[in-house]
Amino acid sequence: MAKSQKKTRRVGRGPGLHKRPDRVESEQKLIEAGIDVFSEYGYDGASVQKVAERSGVNVSLISRYFGNKEGLLYAIAKLYAEDIQTRRFEYPPQDTVVEELLAYAKADLEDNLKHKDMLRVLIGRCAVDEKFRIETLKNIPLDQI
Repeated sequence: MAKSQKKTRRVGRGPGLHKRPDRVESEQKLIEAGIDVFSEYGYDGASVQKVAERSGVNVSLISRYFGNKEGLLYAIAKLYAEDIQTRRFEYPPQDTVVEELLAYAKADLEDNLKHKDMLRVLIGRCAVDEKFRIETLKNIPLDQI
């Protein structure tokens, strides 16, 4: 095979194919920047340009990876839903069921307060956008929480 005809390995989302490491890194940067920007400006004040600037990633990749600003917010909501399903609280065993429930509720509240600005955006968006609420709730199996 000639030098100019290098073999390339196809990378993508199809069966047996994987995301490229640079794509995973770019998506992660965009999600982290999205959390910061949505938390700071709210949904309406956030823009894909602000997210791209904060992440250091080209703005066109938001469209490629997430479709648009709403798609990025869906991806963030999905991460929060996964976190809710897998989080574990560490607190000492309590003497009674009531004390146990109170300790659990306190730990849950403290964990949620760490993300209060982003949760405000997600809950607010669910309150005003029925389509967003329906799509978001599809990612949160409430029977597993």
